[in-house]
Amino acid sequence: FSGSGTKSLSGAITASGNLTIGGTATLDVTASNFAINLAGNWTSSSSFSPQIGTVTFNGTATQSITNAAGETFYNLTVNNSTALNAITLGGPVTVSNTMTFTDGHIVSTASNLLTLDVNTTVASVSDGSHVVGPVAKVKNTTSQFAFPVGNGSNYMPASVTPTSTTSTTYRAQYFSVEQTQGTTLGGGVDHISSQDYWTVERTS
Repeated sequence: FSGSGTKSLSGAITASGNLTIGGTATLDVTASNFAINLAGNWTSSSSFSPQIGTVTFNGTATQSITNAAGETFYNLTVNNSTALNAITLGGPVTVSNTMTFTDGHIVSTASNLLTLDVNTTVASVSDGSHVVGPVAKVKNTTSQFAFPVGNGSNYMPASVTPTSTTSTTYRAQYFSVEQTQGTTLGGGVDHISSQDYWTVERTS
């Protein structure tokens, strides 16, 4: 999809190759919310209008999502049989409704961050499908949220339960190595693992 103006889908699409949005074009799934099923890479230097549709990455080799300005999906599904490194983020990605982990892992970094918006829920996360790297979550309720993080072999969630309804962004990541912050036990701490650790921080 290139050139200029809005490129509106007239039906669901299944692409065995790559999908590129270039020029000043906007790819729009329209009010019909046509689904996009993609086996290749997603690359955009322009705009995508997700409406309330679903984009599914269902390749059999490593796929990437790249937009330096950031990409937003309404529903995003990972169903890639590659498992480790199934989906590599090449820019920030935000999911605004449902993030579904069917098969394969998403690989993120601090600069290529997966953000789950305030209304986003997580479905089907497991040992075989989770995020390897940091995940951000926007919260404005006091309900518990479990971050869908792990190391590519094991799903190892960390949870936050906010005490305020003020909109706040939290970020979490799991590391399957020993921590390097020291061995002193603080108040209420029983022991420190020598096998792994998590980081959970409030970023805004």
